[in-house]
Amino acid sequence: MRTVVVLEDPFFIPVLEHYLIGQQDVLLIVNDGKPVHRLAREKGIEISVRKNITEKALFKELKLHFDDRSILCFSRIEQLKKCLDSILSVNEGIPVLVIEKGKGKEGLKKIKRYGKVFFISIEDLVTQQFSSIWKKNENRKKIEKLIEINQEAENVLILVQNDPDPDALASGLALRVLLGRNKQTAPIGAFGVVTRSENLNMIKLLDMTITEVNPVSLKGFSKIAMVDVQPPYFKGLDIKADIVIDHHPCHEKYETDFSDVRVHYGAASTILAEYLIDGGYKITQRLATALIYGIKTDTMFLDRDISPADIKAFTYLYPMANLNMLRQIEHPALEYSEISSFVRALKNVKIVEDMLFTHLGRVEKEDIIPRIADFCVQIGGAEWSFVSGVFNENVICCVRNVGYVKHAGELAKKAFGDIGSAGGHRSMAKAVMPIKKFKKYFTVSRMKEIEGKIIEVILDIRE
Repeated sequence: MRTVVVLEDPFFIPVLEHYLIGQQDVLLIVNDGKPVHRLAREKGIEISVRKNITEKALFKELKLHFDDRSILCFSRIEQLKKCLDSILSVNEGIPVLVIEKGKGKEGLKKIKRYGKVFFISIEDLVTQQFSSIWKKNENRKKIEKLIEINQEAENVLILVQNDPDPDALASGLALRVLLGRNKQTAPIGAFGVVTRSENLNMIKLLDMTITEVNPVSLKGFSKIAMVDVQPPYFKGLDIKADIVIDHHPCHEKYETDFSDVRVHYGAASTILAEYLIDGGYKITQRLATALIYGIKTDTMFLDRDISPADIKAFTYLYPMANLNMLRQIEHPALEYSEISSFVRALKNVKIVEDMLFTHLGRVEKEDIIPRIADFCVQIGGAEWSFVSGVFNENVICCVRNVGYVKHAGELAKKAFGDIGSAGGHRSMAKAVMPIKKFKKYFTVSRMKEIEGKIIEVILDIRE
């Protein structure tokens, strides 16, 4: 595989030489050999000086192969167009990268983009590099702040949402590593227990411990850090969080010593992964596996609500993860009682336009509700699924959508936020409402009326 570089303007040499030095089988075509004389001494780089670097005969002579790569560096648009026409007329399938100064962007629009032609300006290259450096610097400053807050604390509670999901669990593990603590001095805690099968599998396989906490036990901790959640989530509880790291939108104010909320990120695990990477921390296979699964589940395998940062973190962590363990976590056994819940759900399905509703009544396990919601949104014609049920005297409604419609989290919050905890992402959300409060707020007297009221409220909001 050769790299063929056609250089019209010496201006590009400082940019190119850092890439070309160390590469094998590079042919540098120029119309003046003096500016590139230093590169001629480099092993693997051949210099060819040509009077006309845009003629078709030159590229016929080169006999470019489809595996070869070409880089064109021109200041003059008309010359660049001639070179592109020549090289692609000889071999239209060859990948071509055009590097330009930026001032010619309007001229570049006139160039027909065909074949495998990619365009980038030097300004873009510099901007990307600088942005990456400044972002890394910001993350390191935040790590320093986290360490400062943590330094004098005897212990730190890492608090996650009730019945935490994989993103919260993975983020908790990562924050513990950042703080340099262990299970004893930085336990991961939640109000309630984990119920969903995949999450229980994750805890078991990754040897995690989730401590069940209550308002009284919170007083035994020097500091409280929240990951994948913010204080307003815990309605009725006045919890002072010293650290908040999350990616969910929140419209209520609260006080904290440290806050990093990035709503454009698909997962809190991505934020914590950035800290670990930019801070130069050692990421174990166990931690990488947890973070990969956290990112996967909150973005539906990088299919919904993602940012470039999610993809970058996922790509970095994936080779470190235990893929066999990931498969074991993702595919827990489906119990017979759960199969009957699926059957009941499908029998009760009601479809209104592009929205699918089903109510499960009382359920033995809370996690069956989101699992059925995930399943139902795959039914043809449904852009939304609303699956509800009653568990432990709470009405639970899980919302899913195809990702390109209204924000599921905002809809859930608008519909049920006044009577319970409600919110989520663009494509998935959840509302948990005390059944007594639900009945009183919506003037519902019987269990059978719950489903109808949920449908009514959602339809009113959609209108």
